Amino acid sequence: MKSYGNTARVETEREYVFNYDSKTGNSLTITYEVPEEKALASLPVMGSGTSLMSGVILRKATVKPGEGGIASIKLEYGKPDDEEVEEDDTGDTDPGDSEFPEDDEEDVVEQSLDGSVNDEPLLSHPKAQSGINDAHREYLKAVQDGTRLWELVNELNEDGSPKKDKDGQPVMKPLKQLLKNLSDNGKEVLKMLLQGIHSYRSPGATFREARMVRSSAVNLSGLGKIATPADAPTPSGRNWLLVGKSFSRTSSGKKNRWRVETIYELSGASGWNKKLYGN
Repeated sequence: MKSYGNTARVETEREYVFNYDSKTGNSLTITYEVPEEKALASLPVMGSGTSLMSGVILRKATVKPGEGGIASIKLEYGKPDDEEVEEDDTGDTDPGDSEFPEDDEEDVVEQSLDGSVNDEPLLSHPKAQSGINDAHREYLKAVQDGTRLWELVNELNEDGSPKKDKDGQPVMKPLKQLLKNLSDNGKEVLKMLLQGIHSYRSPGATFREARMVRSSAVNLSGLGKIATPADAPTPSGRNWLLVGKSFSRTSSGKKNRWRVETIYELSGASGWNKKLYGN
């Protein structure tokens, strides 16, 4: 008895028959066990070849339900009628062979990376995050939102809470006066805001990947969550969000194989928020 990986698929018998009679040809029989719900999905395509024996194709597949929800599968390979071995595109063969994909195995078909730039608020730039306390950030945001410099606004404490006079009333001052004590970094941001620069162009990217998967992998799990797509180049401090999944198959293709395209979007400089997009 031989098992494969972490699946419940277990080969119980294999028989090679080498026949000198060219009309009869050689034959191969493989018997394995698998949970009943995975039985049909585990079958190779009828007429496909196998790397275990040349010159034969799958002529017959028998599924026999058994006890405990385990089905017994018998694959019978024989000589093709036209004396040509017709191999399926995915090369389905013996359940233990590398050409027979496990249920969770996926074949990469295509990968692509599209780079672009997006508009982001100026105050979200990494350089606008340092050396500026909460109060000054609120004053700068007021400028960004269109508040005139002569307008009265609440004076704030460094933590952003409103200052109050002895009577408990908010202290109001002209915005221009409150902007005088900005840090050097804050003054640079203010200068750009007054010049009409309210956003900056931030590099972004979309990573697409197409794979062939089994029917059991057809689901929408992971959408809207932070992900780590294989082989996707990831700048320091950033990560990816799974933003799209689409599945398709053709009537002429294998019924238990689907083409899935996944789409990932690159985060900004600080990464996607784990509280919003984490698992």
